[in-house]
Amino acid sequence: MMRMLMTSLLVLGLGTSLLAEEVSWKRVELDSAFRSEGVTTADVNRDGQLDVLAGEVWYEAPHWTMHEITTPGEFVAGVGYSESFADFAYDVNQDGWEDYILVGFPGKEFYWYENPQNKEGHWAKHEIWHSGCNESPDFEDITGDGIPEIIIGSQPESQYGFLEIPSKEKANEKWTFTPVSRPGDPGKNGSHRFYHGNGYGDLNMDGLTDLLIPHGWYEHPAAGSTEWVFHPYTLGKPGDENPLPAANLYVQDFDLDGDQDIVMSCAHSFGVWWFENLGAENNDKFEYHLIDESFSQTHALEFYDINGDGQKDLVTG
Repeated sequence: MMRMLMTSLLVLGLGTSLLAEEVSWKRVELDSAFRSEGVTTADVNRDGQLDVLAGEVWYEAPHWTMHEITTPGEFVAGVGYSESFADFAYDVNQDGWEDYILVGFPGKEFYWYENPQNKEGHWAKHEIWHSGCNESPDFEDITGDGIPEIIIGSQPESQYGFLEIPSKEKANEKWTFTPVSRPGDPGKNGSHRFYHGNGYGDLNMDGLTDLLIPHGWYEHPAAGSTEWVFHPYTLGKPGDENPLPAANLYVQDFDLDGDQDIVMSCAHSFGVWWFENLGAENNDKFEYHLIDESFSQTHALEFYDINGDGQKDLVTG
C-alpha cells in the first residue's frame, strides 16, 4: 500500500548522520497524459514485479503497458483536477490479489475496485463511503489490528474519523465509519471537503496511534474508552492565528530531546516545516522551524529511509 506521491521527487534529510550510500534517480515517463493527483504501487498481476496504478488505469511492469481499470476520464493539467486525489492498494476482499482504493474528488463518494485476477475487462466497483473529505486522506493501521484504516472526514456528518475494512464475508458492503471528532466546524475539525492537513503518530508516547490535523490532535483512547480527546494547537508561523495550509503530518523526535515533534508539508504554497514540542502537559505547545521554502506545492509527503543510513528522510513532489 502507498499513499499518493507526486512523480517528481525531492529528498530532504532530517538530522545528522554518517554519509550513506549515494542516491541517484532516473526519470521514466509512463504516460504523457494527466491521469491523477494520486498514485500507488502493487503487484497487480502477481508476476513478482511492482506495477503502478493511477486514476482509472494501471501500468504493467516492466514495459509499463497501460490497462484500464475503468473508463478513463479526460483531464487537462493546469486547467482542472482529476477524479483521483489519493490511491491505495490492498487486498480488500482477502482473495490473495491486490485491489485498488481510489479516493476521488474531495467530498464525493469513493470506491474500491476488485482485482479481476488477470481476466480481461474493467474491474468491479464497490462503494466505500458516501463522502471523502480532507484533501490528504491517509491509509494506516491506527487501531493496532494489523489492518489499515482510511483516515478521512465525512459530510454531512461534519466529523473526522476513520473507515475500517469489512470482514471477508461483507467485503462488498460499505465500510464502517468511526468518528473521532464531534460534529463541529468542518474548517477546524478536519472534516471540510477541502480541509488541508492530515496525519498520525504516537504524539504522547503511550504506545497508541494518535491523529493529527493543523488545528490540534486527537488522543487515541486507552482500553475501555471510546472518546478521542481533542487537544487544540495552531501549527503556524509565530503570531499566526490560523495554521499553515498543510498536506501531510508525521511525528518523530527530531531534536532528540525525548518528546515527539511534528513535520508538515504545504498544500498550496511554499514550505516544508517542523514544529518543536515545547513539553507542555497535553503536547499542545509547538515552535515553528523552517526546513525548506525553495519550492511550492508539497501536497504529498512521505517519510522513509531513502539512503539506508537508519534515519527517515522526507520525500515530496
